[in-house]
Formats: sequence, structure tokens, C-alpha cells
Amino acid sequence: MENNEQKEDDITNGEIPNSNYINELHIILKELKIEENKMLENIIERYKIIYGMNKEVDYNMLEEDVSNFHNSITHEENMLKNKKLALLRKKRNILKMYYSYSSDNSEDDE
Repeated sequence: MENNEQKEDDITNGEIPNSNYINELHIILKELKIEENKMLENIIERYKIIYGMNKEVDYNMLEEDVSNFHNSITHEENMLKNKKLALLRKKRNILKMYYSYSSDNSEDDE
């Protein structure tokens, strides 16, 4: 620690730093750069993990939404089919009653 303070004093006194001091600064800068790169790699790894989790969650949510959408379409389709069947039954019953009534009236006419 005293060594670092002494080096800072050398610079503040306006003296030209010696080559050892410059080499030490380069070494410190390289170490800082390595540490910074490691930190960035860790941040990137965490981002990838979070992104991967979000990607999975989004995919699962998307799959669930598609499934729900498909189920709602199927439900609506079944409701429409049931309504159509109900209308066809009513039409058939009405036609049966009409032909039954017509045939009864035609027998009466004869």
C-alpha cells in the first residue's frame, strides 16, 4: 500500500515515472482488463441464462396460448355445429309436420 502511495507521489511531484513503474502500470491495466473481461463474461452468461429462461417461458406461454386458442376455436365450432344440428332437427320436424299435415289434408280432399 505504501508502495502505491509512493508511486502516486512520484507522479504528483511532476517527476517522470521510471520504466519499472510504467511496466507495473501496464501489468495492472492488463489485470484490470482481464478482470473486466471476466466480469463481462459473467454478465453475458447470466444474460444468456435469463434470456434462455425467458425464451423457454415465452415458448411455453406461446404454446399454451396456441392451445387455448385452438380449444376456443374447437369449442366455438362445436357450438356452431350443435346450433346447425338443432336448426336441421327443427327444420326436419317442421317438414315432417308439414308433410304429415299435407298428407292428412290430401286424404281429406279425396
